[in-house]
Amino acid sequence: MTLVDSTTGTWSNEVLLVDDDSSRRTNFAAELGKNGFRTTETATRDDARTLIGEKEFAVLVCNLNLPDGNGIELLANVAHTNPLIFRILTASFEDQGSVNAAINNDDVHVSLQYPVQPVELLAAARQGSREFALRVENNRLQEHINKWQSMLESALQARNDEIAQSREDMIGALVRSLDAREHAAAGHSLRVTAYTMRIALEYGVDSDMYVDLYYGALLHDIGKIGIQDNILLKTGLLTVEERELMNSHVSISQDILGEVSGLGEAHLIPRYHHEKYGGGGYAEGLEGDDIPVQARIFAVADVYDALRTERPYKKAMSHEKAVTIIRDDSGTHFDPRVVEAFLNISEPDFLTLAGRVNNRMTMDSLLLTLAKDQLASA
Repeated sequence: MTLVDSTTGTWSNEVLLVDDDSSRRTNFAAELGKNGFRTTETATRDDARTLIGEKEFAVLVCNLNLPDGNGIELLANVAHTNPLIFRILTASFEDQGSVNAAINNDDVHVSLQYPVQPVELLAAARQGSREFALRVENNRLQEHINKWQSMLESALQARNDEIAQSREDMIGALVRSLDAREHAAAGHSLRVTAYTMRIALEYGVDSDMYVDLYYGALLHDIGKIGIQDNILLKTGLLTVEERELMNSHVSISQDILGEVSGLGEAHLIPRYHHEKYGGGGYAEGLEGDDIPVQARIFAVADVYDALRTERPYKKAMSHEKAVTIIRDDSGTHFDPRVVEAFLNISEPDFLTLAGRVNNRMTMDSLLLTLAKDQLASA
């Protein structure tokens, strides 16, 4: 009879007998040997620990009372250090209370009461051999599962990273196309996004709002894709009808971004950034805190960049002049708390940030840049 696990090559018929009664050990070894088991014998707990450290056993048969300590303590230690080993305790009827406690603690799998019958010992050893082999196989399978799961997770992460980068590339291309179409201010959307995030950090928004702010600012003009060139690019004053069509770009933005997953509530900025804190803006005539804070923050960043940038119909303003206009419009056009945060940012900070933005900018890279700048200035 062979009890070798053919899958793992692990011996499941190795039995360690720990008993200070030499005649009992001899009888146990003989009975098990006749039925395909290979036994190793010792009389003490310390020797048993040494043997377990040197050799792999499937089954441990241990007497309760040993010359150098309690057998249950040995089994409890093995349960912790070598949990695959099937643990059998032999004891007298008088020790049944201690035996039951050990079983309840999972330190013992099976207990055999003196006098141990050969058929009982053999049945317990066979059960232990099967369970040991199953545990070894389960561990082997779990290792394979963990390996494949790790490989799958890595592959999925790589795929997700690829998809995310493709999305960023597509958004970036779209943003550059919108900037190029409307005005000659190259990089407007990138700069205003960086300014928005910087003001937001100064304002103290929650981190779960970063996605809204980043993508909302980057795509704030997405709705203008639906505006005709003769209106969008007109250098003179717009007629009432043309102004209504121009203002409709905010609702177009809502239609485009409102159902896009993964961008948070990015649609809030394109939809509401033309509202005014004191009222009188469009498209819904909101005022005060009824305007989403994302849009209130962006409005300051957008106007600042517009004032500081040369356009075909105007020259660029100085930082001081732009700051004066924004400060004067605090409470009417802009949220005073956002203006206060804006005023804490110096002209060199804005210039440095504008010089760092590029077409490979991502939300994470921008936040990292801002974090480094704040640490450097702390």
